[in-house]
Amino acid sequence: MSVADTSPRTTLESSCLLVYDGDCGFCTEVAERFRPHLPSNARAIPWQELPSLAAYGLQKEDVTSASYWIENGKTYRGADGIARTLQACGGISAVLGISIRVFPVNMAARAVYFWVARNRDKFPGSTQACQRPSANEISSEDPQTK
Repeated sequence: MSVADTSPRTTLESSCLLVYDGDCGFCTEVAERFRPHLPSNARAIPWQELPSLAAYGLQKEDVTSASYWIENGKTYRGADGIARTLQACGGISAVLGISIRVFPVNMAARAVYFWVARNRDKFPGSTQACQRPSANEISSEDPQTK
């Protein structure tokens, strides 16, 4: 008789995941708006609660700059991930998600996502974690701590 592996990694593998920055109030608010509409096989989870970023092919630099949708072993970043998330929600959201994936709308969606991600500290619900480091802070960081 074998014992089923119920570790968090195995549980998460069987799901679609919306991965977001849980330290960012704006990101958390957006994820919370998606949560009730996600199908039963999907979860919205802060990257800080993942057992291992590397298990999903992600690094800290990835998840602090964009959200991700992970489905069937494939990772979708930023606007592409939001489009997939909308599709998974079904209904009119799915139509919007499909539309976002079509050229030239996808190009505009990526530009908008990039702008929002760069300016998320200016939106309601933002926190200190949403602020991007200044050029001086980046140049003074110790490369050994990255």
